[in-house]
Amino acid sequence: MLKVAVIDSGVNAGHSHVGTVAGGISFVSETWTDLIGHGTAAAAAIRDHESRIELYAVKIFDRSFAARIEDVVKALEWCAQTEMDVVNLSLGTAKAIHGEVLREASRKVNVLVAPYEFVGLPAHPGSFAWVFGLLPDPGW
Repeated sequence: MLKVAVIDSGVNAGHSHVGTVAGGISFVSETWTDLIGHGTAAAAAIRDHESRIELYAVKIFDRSFAARIEDVVKALEWCAQTEMDVVNLSLGTAKAIHGEVLREASRKVNVLVAPYEFVGLPAHPGSFAWVFGLLPDPGW
């Protein structure tokens, strides 16, 4: 079965659109439970497109959408070490220094999906050639 990790604000495993969560880890709190809803929404969207997956929550946001770059790197490394098949990273940064830090960690992941741009600029790691960079929906 395909192992899919959602690096975000955690996942609310009790949400009816998410279904079973195989496990998870938090780099910012005691639990990977979602307190702000974005990770749960991402997990539900993934589950809506493919129900036959093992879903994992990787929490790097707690009560706001601010994350330390070190936690993002740790999250990517955890996904590589636990052999996730696909990783959805719900963030991007235009800071060149963050790009350098994310370059090596993002190469370790089997398949990484992340935003291609941030505020109209190429985002890291979504703009790297080995990452599936998502463009914003023009209807938004």
